[in-house]
Amino acid sequence: MTLTSLTHGLRLDGVSGSSIFLSGFNSPSVLPSEIFPLHLRSTGISITTSITWISNFVVGLVSPRMLTTSKGGLAYFTFGGFSLLALLSAMFLYPETKGRSLEEMDAAFGDNTADSQREHLECIYRELGLPVKALLTA
Repeated sequence: MTLTSLTHGLRLDGVSGSSIFLSGFNSPSVLPSEIFPLHLRSTGISITTSITWISNFVVGLVSPRMLTTSKGGLAYFTFGGFSLLALLSAMFLYPETKGRSLEEMDAAFGDNTADSQREHLECIYRELGLPVKALLTA
């Protein structure tokens, strides 16, 4: 085995490992901005980003040892299994958000906070003698 074939093999291992990891674990950067209500969005995104970075740190610590000590491609099957699990959970557990506004996300994820806030604002408008139509244009 020559040095060039060894480095070529390591590059392919790194590319395939990276693509498997990124395909399965990229959704945490997209979904939090859509699922949290507006008043919790910054806190929720902060927490999910922190968890994502901690998870990346753990994967970075475990991967080199796992790749050097596993036999028969166990590391690749482990990464592939987690990627498959992420794909299946995205397909069957998360609602489709394509083409929806942020206000429609509340209904998609079962949150009725926006409805109760709207009803509260309508009550305030009625008490002040303002037309409820003004609420829709504001």
